[in-house]
Amino acid sequence: MLGCSLALMSVANSQASSAPTWGLTNLYVFQGGISGPDGGMPYGGLILGTDGNYYGTTWYGGTGGGTVFKVTPQGTESLIYAFSGSQDGQLPSRLVEGTDGNLYGGR
Repeated sequence: MLGCSLALMSVANSQASSAPTWGLTNLYVFQGGISGPDGGMPYGGLILGTDGNYYGTTWYGGTGGGTVFKVTPQGTESLIYAFSGSQDGQLPSRLVEGTDGNLYGGR
């Protein structure tokens, strides 16, 4: 199965031109697909946490119900939580960071 990628898009203005230029940087390529440990099919977009890391969700992977993950600006991915589906939910959606620094989300 082909991996899914997380990418950041950036806009920069060049002094030589008033038109913005676009750049695309791959942060991480998920290898897991439907049942892999790192997840698959990122969903809901990334958020930039106050700690400088990116956070997001996948609909596949983990233990069957999707995942919550962190990616550093250097592209190191780590699993924060794997949903089982039947006991703790599944298919996590967009995350938000609360004023307390915790991540919150829903379906």
